[in-house]
Amino acid sequence: MAVGSPKSGKSTFTGRLLNRYLTGQGKSARPVPAVYYLDLDPAKPEFTPHGQVSLVAVRSLDLGPSFTHFSVPTSSLSAGQNETIRSHPVPSNLTNYRDHYRSCAEDLFLTYKTLQSHNPLVPLLITIPGSLYDSDFDFLMSLLVRFKPHHVIHLGDFQESDTDDATKLHALQTAASQYRGAVHEITSHVPSYPSMRTESELRAMQMQSYFHFRSANMNGETPSTWSAAPMTKHVPWEFCFEETEERMQDFAGFAMYTEPIEAISLVHALNGSVVQIVQSTSSTVPACYTSLPRTNRHRIPYFPKSGRTGIVEPLDPRTSQLICTALVRGFDAARKVVQLLIPKTHENLLYTLSPERTIFVGGCCDTPDWAFVEEVHATAVVERDGSRCALGAPWVQDGFLVDNMGYLDTVRRVRKFQT
Repeated sequence: MAVGSPKSGKSTFTGRLLNRYLTGQGKSARPVPAVYYLDLDPAKPEFTPHGQVSLVAVRSLDLGPSFTHFSVPTSSLSAGQNETIRSHPVPSNLTNYRDHYRSCAEDLFLTYKTLQSHNPLVPLLITIPGSLYDSDFDFLMSLLVRFKPHHVIHLGDFQESDTDDATKLHALQTAASQYRGAVHEITSHVPSYPSMRTESELRAMQMQSYFHFRSANMNGETPSTWSAAPMTKHVPWEFCFEETEERMQDFAGFAMYTEPIEAISLVHALNGSVVQIVQSTSSTVPACYTSLPRTNRHRIPYFPKSGRTGIVEPLDPRTSQLICTALVRGFDAARKVVQLLIPKTHENLLYTLSPERTIFVGGCCDTPDWAFVEEVHATAVVERDGSRCALGAPWVQDGFLVDNMGYLDTVRRVRKFQT
């Protein structure tokens, strides 16, 4: 389990440790076929789009940024691919959903314990948000005591540590010693140059990559591929939100994991947003799934806020499973349908959905601004040998342009003139 402040190098360390497990270390340590990765950082996940916590079976090396590798559902799994075993939607702001976050972490950990009973040699790596270390250390300690990791990796700048850091380190050592665990101090890895992308831009790149993903790498024989076509070219799936003469209702309703939203504004908040498709038998879902309250004008079903907490009661993670992430393309009020754009790698999962158990969870992901400008970027073309060719992947430049850039990842000296 890796802990530390934000930007202390936890992701870099866990990525290198993950690769060491998969490749081994000569005769002293043999490689393992897979590593279980318990990702509890909904804002910066490694193998899934943001807005969720997950348990992933990692089988391939982590050699690129997070937006270049994804895990796939079990139904689409091929040899050597990373597999999403179980996941739950969680908002990045845990202020109102702290208990839900704990329940999700507990459910994922129990899932790992079940898998461990069949294969005890597969290790588990746990990542914790840096924000918990800085602002909610007591909550982090409760997770530590529950998981009881054999090794706690504490990353930080120990030469400039203050009283607060020393107190936290002592608490980690005390808790780990109670179950014979060990705490290891590693100096944080600070990049020499500031990142070229902000955290929100990286999340947008990862979500864009998720929706454009087409095929995964299989034993290194076939490279991963993405579609450069904008989302406007994708054929949407249609879900009926109220029974008509031609169709039954296809899902229970929308559950918003945010601050309370008035029913009159719900359609505007959902239109063009990213939602999570969840299957659940939680008691929060009424037995008659068509009996949820609806908006006055469009009759869209939604989960009401709780009178006890003032927010929408989250689904019980023990009886719920996240199916996939989807983009709301729009509402057709006349036909009583909502149109969703689904990643091609997850479309086969939708054929087995049970309407009375299907919930669309909103409020866990950023607004997909990238989806509204893709059409403009898709029409951009470059000249090559007198011919015109479209750009390649959605988040990279064309190879012809890159070849003419010179060296990449290099600090350039720019002469400035005063006028």
